[in-house]
Amino acid sequence: MRALVALLALALLAGCESLSYYGQAIGGHFKLLSAARPIDSWLSDPATPADLKGRLETARRIREFASRELHLPDNASYTTYADLNRRFAVWNVFAAPKFSVDPKA
Repeated sequence: MRALVALLALALLAGCESLSYYGQAIGGHFKLLSAARPIDSWLSDPATPADLKGRLETARRIREFASRELHLPDNASYTTYADLNRRFAVWNVFAAPKFSVDPKA
């Protein structure tokens, strides 16, 4: 129990200043997980658009190649898809001074 409290305190003090940030992040993650369906389910659904079916079939073939030829683990990774009704799940924003690769503080 002490370890859990210490871990929670560390997370709260790690730089994100409010609980609302964590609430939004956790809520968004659970929304993504609850929207996910197996790729086979998407492919067999007549309501799935043809272009999405094509992309999912390509992803499945790439995953099979990676497991077969590259000997990557054949686990549950990349076996589900979630339609979030937006282009991206997250946005990562980085800033640096003009013509620099050093992060802006």
